[in-house]
Amino acid sequence: MMRITVVDGEAEQRLKVEGKLAAPGLSELESAWTQARQACRGRIVVDLSEITFIDSSGEAALMAMIDKGVRLTAKSLYGAYLVEQLIKKAGLAQALNREFCVQKPVIYPKT
Repeated sequence: MMRITVVDGEAEQRLKVEGKLAAPGLSELESAWTQARQACRGRIVVDLSEITFIDSSGEAALMAMIDKGVRLTAKSLYGAYLVEQLIKKAGLAQALNREFCVQKPVIYPKT
């Protein structure tokens, strides 16, 4: 099951995606993205910090969003991994730490 929370800000609109990003729920994500594109004056950010699973159709949907200028962010280990893999697939590896907001989690304890 997937849940999407939309957070409006002055400079961006953030779509926080939680749960499983898979075929049965993609219409909800696409609808939220379409509404964000129509309403947003700034950039659109998709937050993948709370993703627990993604299938190939979920990847394809995010790739289409990347092609349209969406930025991805993630603070969780799995989410950051997904963002990195999607950006590499999109051929944007050189922009990984600049244009996209990959926030690698700090893992404790540090040795």
